[in-house]
Amino acid sequence: VAGLNWLAEQMTRHELSVRVQCQAREVKLAEEQAVLLFQSIRELLINIAKHAECPEALVLLDIVDDTLIVSVSDAGKG
Repeated sequence: VAGLNWLAEQMTRHELSVRVQCQAREVKLAEEQAVLLFQSIRELLINIAKHAECPEALVLLDIVDDTLIVSVSDAGKG
């Protein structure tokens, strides 16, 4: 979650405001899983910045029945 908050701050370089919400109390992942998740979310946010014509995005994390659920959304076109 700390890494995603850092990423959200970095996305201002792309003129994208990102809000990160974590519903889970704690998210534990193996390092390689955390890196893959971070890179995937970064790519989604960059695509939003490039194509959605929307200044804001939302990243939600939650754990339901021991399954990590990640949602990246925007209100842009497409």
